[in-house]
Amino acid sequence: MGENKKSKKTIMKNSKNLILILFLIGAVQFVFISCEKEGGSSQMKCQADTFFADTCVFFNVKELETTQDSLEYFITNNAGFTISFEHKWEAEKALDVIENYEFNEYCTIGSEKLFAYFLTDGQIPEGGFFGEDCVPHEVCDLKVELTSSGYYTVVEEGHWAYASETEEGALHILKTIQYFQSNFGCFVGRPKTNMQYIRK
Repeated sequence: MGENKKSKKTIMKNSKNLILILFLIGAVQFVFISCEKEGGSSQMKCQADTFFADTCVFFNVKELETTQDSLEYFITNNAGFTISFEHKWEAEKALDVIENYEFNEYCTIGSEKLFAYFLTDGQIPEGGFFGEDCVPHEVCDLKVELTSSGYYTVVEEGHWAYASETEEGALHILKTIQYFQSNFGCFVGRPKTNMQYIRK
């Protein structure tokens, strides 16, 4: 009996997996985020094991074009995909990014589109693109905090990354970043941006 207790303690002590259970309000499902050490290093790799489907639109990058009206500039196609921009250079830059990564899927979280990302055949892109506006983040250091202004934010060591009016929304953003193992949050046009994406 004593040996069994000692064995269990040893297993728990030597375990490299930390399982965090997050329950998203309103979703009949648990999200398991597994964090484990890579090789012999102290670096942790965190990844959400389950993924909630977001609102996604598929498009053909070859059918996209930039247009404008009296107030805004747009990236659009004939199938209902549209992103608007305040400045012409933002629309042109955004189209360059989409074409470079060959994006073919645009996804948003929440009715207010509080967080958006692009996919190429179901995956976020890897590698850099000249002239990108990207902010690096460490997946395992991201967490959700409630700010004094009443917003729930996904932060890294106190630095704001993404915000939501609800804790559920912020946890959804965090889980999405962890699921895709994103290392960068990228934007076209700041501080007011109408296009954002994540990449490795």
